[in-house]
Amino acid sequence: MITDIHCHCLPGIDDGAQDIKTSKQILDTMRDNGIERLVCTPHFYPHENTIERFVTNRSNAYESLKQHLEAGYPKLYFGAEVLFSRSLIDNPKLHDLCLEGTDYLFLEMPYKKLTSQIIRGVEQIVDNMEVKVLIVHIERYLNFTSWESLMELMSLDVLGQINAKSLMSMRSRKYAIKLFDGNYAQFLGSDMHNMTRGDVTVNNAEKYVEKKVGKGFYKHIMHNCDKLFANKDIYDIR
Repeated sequence: MITDIHCHCLPGIDDGAQDIKTSKQILDTMRDNGIERLVCTPHFYPHENTIERFVTNRSNAYESLKQHLEAGYPKLYFGAEVLFSRSLIDNPKLHDLCLEGTDYLFLEMPYKKLTSQIIRGVEQIVDNMEVKVLIVHIERYLNFTSWESLMELMSLDVLGQINAKSLMSMRSRKYAIKLFDGNYAQFLGSDMHNMTRGDVTVNNAEKYVEKKVGKGFYKHIMHNCDKLFANKDIYDIR
């Protein structure tokens, strides 16, 4: 099943789709590209929102879209793109932000140098909470931090996701392939927000990962998605 685990298609909840029209444009594009399963991951910013209010807003956004869903659209699942904050470490509601039906929390890192304090904070979430951590678009953080710091983060008991768009340019492709090849990333996502940013669906990355990482690797990524939805342990996915 062709799966995109990272998309901002719910209307009016974050910097993704601002209205139903844009949501449907995104879903039309997903359908046209054969995407069958799609995780809705609106941004959750701990300094701006409570988990309870976010979950309610997400449900309301889906309900406003629901009546406009068409045949052939991918099946939608609830998730969240959760910005790291130390306030998450002891939050008893953290599990409510996980991919529905699983213990997987999709964690976004701050766009700045990955300090030891930040990395230790992620480690505390991994060690102390009843969640499994998947770091989204890990290649992006190389614009702000060193390869060594990113490797320190990804050496924790976490999984990683790459944006399909990062396979479209020579500069970002180099690092995306390196992260896949080193098994620091196990997933692809579109991170699609609207139709004007140049975001691409996950199938656009297939030829690059097949050529650079190995034949059958794209199928392997999609199989990892099946394991994710089955809530398999991290070592089973790696």
